[in-house]
Amino acid sequence: ALRDPRAIDMLLDYTQWGRHQSARRAATEALGRLAPFAEEAVRLRVRERLEELLDDRALRVQLAATDALANLGDVRAMGPLGAAGARALEGRVTRNARIAARTLGQRADKGAEVQALKTDLERLQQENQGLKDRLTKLEAQVGQGAGPGGGDARAKRTSRGVGAASGGKQSTTGRGRRTRA
Repeated sequence: ALRDPRAIDMLLDYTQWGRHQSARRAATEALGRLAPFAEEAVRLRVRERLEELLDDRALRVQLAATDALANLGDVRAMGPLGAAGARALEGRVTRNARIAARTLGQRADKGAEVQALKTDLERLQQENQGLKDRLTKLEAQVGQGAGPGGGDARAKRTSRGVGAASGGKQSTTGRGRRTRA
C-alpha cells in the first residue's frame, strides 16, 4: 500500500530458493505490484528476475511470476511468457502465461492507438485554429454587418421550396415511379 520502491531489494532476496514457498510466492506477487513505481533500471532487474521465476520448481511461484509480469506491464516480457507457456507441463502455467502475454500485447496496441489519437487531435486543433483565423479575417473584411453573402443570399435560400425549382407537380406511374408533370 505504501508503494515504496526501496522494498524491492528485500523482495528480490525473498524470491531466492531456500525461502518458504509461500514467502517466495508473496514476494513475487509484491514485485509485480511494486516495480511499476520504480526507476527503469530497477524495473529491468525485477523483470529479469520474474522471467527466471517462470521456470521455478514451485508451481505457485511460476503462477505468481506470470501474473507479476502482466502487472509489470513491460512488453519485452511477451517473449519469455510465450516461451514459458509453450514449455510448461502444467496447464495452469500455460494458460496464465498466454493470458499475460495477450494482456501485454493489448496494452502495447492501445499505447500505439493512444499515440495516433493524440497526433490526430493535435492536427485537428491546428486545423481548427487556422479556420478560426480565416473566419476572423473574413469578418474583419466585411465588417460588423450582414456577413460574407449579404442579406440577399438568405432571402434566396428561404424562398426556394421543395417543388419550387421544377415549377410543376409530381405524379406516379403504374409501377410506382415518380414523374414530373
